[in-house]
Amino acid sequence: MNLKILILPLLLVYIFYTAPFASAEDQVGKAVSVSGRVLVRNEDGDAKKLSMLKPGDSVGQGTVLNTSSVGSVKILMTDKTVLDLGPSTLFKVNEYKLNQGDDRNVSMTMSYGKIRASVNTPVGSKGKFTLRTKTATMGVRGTEFVVLSDLGSFVAPTTPAQQGAGAASNSAQQAATAKTQITVIKGTVEVSTPAPAKDSATGTAAKEKAPIKLTEGSQLTTTTAPEKTEEGGRTPSSAPMVTETKVVKLSTEEIRAVKQDVKQEDRTFVQAVVVDTSSNKGAGVATLQAFSNSFSLPV
Repeated sequence: MNLKILILPLLLVYIFYTAPFASAEDQVGKAVSVSGRVLVRNEDGDAKKLSMLKPGDSVGQGTVLNTSSVGSVKILMTDKTVLDLGPSTLFKVNEYKLNQGDDRNVSMTMSYGKIRASVNTPVGSKGKFTLRTKTATMGVRGTEFVVLSDLGSFVAPTTPAQQGAGAASNSAQQAATAKTQITVIKGTVEVSTPAPAKDSATGTAAKEKAPIKLTEGSQLTTTTAPEKTEEGGRTPSSAPMVTETKVVKLSTEEIRAVKQDVKQEDRTFVQAVVVDTSSNKGAGVATLQAFSNSFSLPV
């Protein structure tokens, strides 16, 4: 195998991962692997038009990513955080300020979809790293976790009398529900869920809920839906929203399955390296396979 052919692409790969960005203020990460169709736009910039995300494209503060039903992307942030976005995901980087490194402020939102976040650099006591969905806010210091956020709706049934009188249309009875599932692979995650506007027992303003601390192997599911009432067997559109939570402990096999379901493989190395296979009876192929099996993103 011609070593010169192999060494040059290796240097290019090293530069790709270690070279500083042109503007740290605007560019906070890069798409290292893209599969399928992934739309991107930046809501903080002047040009907010949609475009197709490509490997190597920069991700900045205000960037919105929308993966198709067969699309996915792996993002490497400047703080060494790795984000895997699965299919049918809507994600935004709201704020990203490195400050003094461990005291960085990072805020992201996932409206729906799947994400695996590996926060490899610990966040200091003065810093903040949060990920928000419709029903939960996650605060992390240094961990790996998977989030699934699903949006749906339901139509409350009406009685025959109501249907005949046309007292309420189906559209008026529709109420959105939202569900978030958080699985902690490593470390801990603090999860805050929205408190109801009023205490159902006293009718007074409800107290803020204390954050739920999830440890390694824990899975929390939150579901937000309108509060059920006895009003003619139907839920009025004005019913207050109530969030229910459930925490379970998963087995090692279940944790591995959750992680693999959303983790995106990085094929940047394999795509960048050129191997001369014209001699040594294909020894170059074996060498490439050995390199690619051991290669991973910086941790």
